[in-house]
Amino acid sequence: MPVAEQRKKRHRLALFCKFVTDLLVSMLRSPPDYAEAFRQVNGKRVVEALARLGGVARFSDIEKASGVRGSTLIHHLNRLERVGVVARETKGVYSLVYKTPLCFVFPGEKPIPVAYLGLLGEKVPNRPPEPEVTIDLLSREGLSPSAVYVLTSYEALGTWRDDGLGYT
Repeated sequence: MPVAEQRKKRHRLALFCKFVTDLLVSMLRSPPDYAEAFRQVNGKRVVEALARLGGVARFSDIEKASGVRGSTLIHHLNRLERVGVVARETKGVYSLVYKTPLCFVFPGEKPIPVAYLGLLGEKVPNRPPEPEVTIDLLSREGLSPSAVYVLTSYEALGTWRDDGLGYT
């Protein structure tokens, strides 16, 4: 296998591992308290601004987009962090803990990359594979996943081998 292809495969595997790790870590967190986050008008403004900015933004950009200034913004960012809606990435950079559904409720100019993680069960006669149906539905909604991962068992995979679907 050529070196470039090996590198590309390792990169995809690394992205998948990061995605799964982030997913597992997020499952261990307490769910965000959106009711508390939106209880105050400024809290809602900050979350909406972050969503419209693509889910990750610098303090100064959040300040401009939300209209919430200085120490008031710091107070609300800290409060939103405590209720699990916002995370501090690095000094001065904040992100939504979960971009979905907020970046779809408050769409912005920056497109949000979408990854699809699906499951492939055993083949059912005269029915298309679940991942293909889902990706078709997503595309009808205007969402095009930048990465597609399909998990299955060896047994289920064996039932699809002769169909040439490219699942390996």
